[in-house]
Amino acid sequence: MKRLIFALCAASSWLFINEPLMAANILYFTSSPSSWVGQGQTLTLTSPTTSFSAYRYFDQGAYTNAVRLSAGDYRLSLVGPGYTLPMEGFYPNATRWPFMESGAGMAFSGAGRGNNTLTGYFNVLQAIYNSSGNITSFAVDFMQYDECIQTKWVSGKFRYNSEVPIPEPCTLVLLALGGMMLRKFKN
Repeated sequence: MKRLIFALCAASSWLFINEPLMAANILYFTSSPSSWVGQGQTLTLTSPTTSFSAYRYFDQGAYTNAVRLSAGDYRLSLVGPGYTLPMEGFYPNATRWPFMESGAGMAFSGAGRGNNTLTGYFNVLQAIYNSSGNITSFAVDFMQYDECIQTKWVSGKFRYNSEVPIPEPCTLVLLALGGMMLRKFKN
């Protein structure tokens, strides 16, 4: 029986890992009930039912090199430290864009709601720009604390024309079960 469970977990994991990826536009976020921006929602927006866009600000003072991703009424703005273009990597200690001084900046807002101040971080998983500097593909995971209060959080994943997957909860559970079974068999 244990071997059957292990085989099923391994086969399921293999199917998810080897599934061909298609470029996609997805905004997924979940939030605490006290979050002003997220208002306790868990929401997934995809195209073609939601319009998506991505653009860069060029040579506009504090907006230089900022990236703006939009999905319907929701927007995510990002910039690296010192107004640098966001590239692949982890950006801790982000504060509200465009008032972040020399650090990384971010701002997730939507449905008419935004923050006066915020803290958080973001992890750029993919950042592809064409020869003109426009965004071709972008993938980012982020965490924002509304008004700098950690109990007022929004956690999200934004993909624009990206093949970087957003794991579904079912996939994560199957992988975790497979890992637990492997650990049990090793012991």
